[in-house]
Amino acid sequence: MAKLANFALFQAGWFLAVILQTPWALLWATLFIALHIRFYSRIEAWQPLLLISAVGFTIDLLWQWSGIIHFDGPGLYMPYWLMALWLIFPLTLQHSLSWLTGRPLVQSFFGVLGGGGSYWAGTRLGAATTDTLGISLVALTWALWLPLFYYLLDWQKHRLRIAPDTSNR
Repeated sequence: MAKLANFALFQAGWFLAVILQTPWALLWATLFIALHIRFYSRIEAWQPLLLISAVGFTIDLLWQWSGIIHFDGPGLYMPYWLMALWLIFPLTLQHSLSWLTGRPLVQSFFGVLGGGGSYWAGTRLGAATTDTLGISLVALTWALWLPLFYYLLDWQKHRLRIAPDTSNR
């Protein structure tokens, strides 16, 4: 049930952000994050998620600055709605998308379809503009990004097992 809720809340957030293209998407992201903190997050799980969000921000900034894709909407460097998506997307990796864990080829395939498809849908809904080459490049790079995100999650898990917290709290 938690995975279904994670999926439904992310999808609702995605549609709200992409269709409305408003800074209020950050409020939705805050609520989504608050639910995760309240119901199923451990503090150590946040480190890789913050890193994944930062990588995502950087990826989309590079797409925009290169002119390959243009994201519409108000914001600093990138639209607020896109920032909101990069704050909530990593929360799906260990929940509604956990079935991808340990399956790098499936991650790559799903990266092309899910990641690329998301950007394509965003262009169709008027949140971004690009051409066929641009959407193809975005989709193909998602074949690398999604496995990288799961690698970062796995690396963090192993790091925590090897070097547990030794502080005296």
